[in-house]
Amino acid sequence: MIAIFAKSYETWIECQLELDQDGATAVSSKGGSYISAMKNVSKMEEKTLINLANQLGLSISARKRMGLNTKFDQQSNSLFDIGKEIGELKLDV
Repeated sequence: MIAIFAKSYETWIECQLELDQDGATAVSSKGGSYISAMKNVSKMEEKTLINLANQLGLSISARKRMGLNTKFDQQSNSLFDIGKEIGELKLDV
């Protein structure tokens, strides 16, 4: 699922770069303007990314729906605290 997310993100970035360069509208052979195919692909990839992000728990609301604990234990030591403790041991290496 992560590989699909990464590929969709890559496609979305490519679409955005092309849209920045060429614009979101195109001109038909008869002179009428219409939404470019890249804009439609970009919208499709955005929907895919949002759907996958929710399934992967990349938002707070998705994590809550999945039942994951979003609160951290305030008693646990951080890496900085652990580093200080190791420094105080004065180990002969």
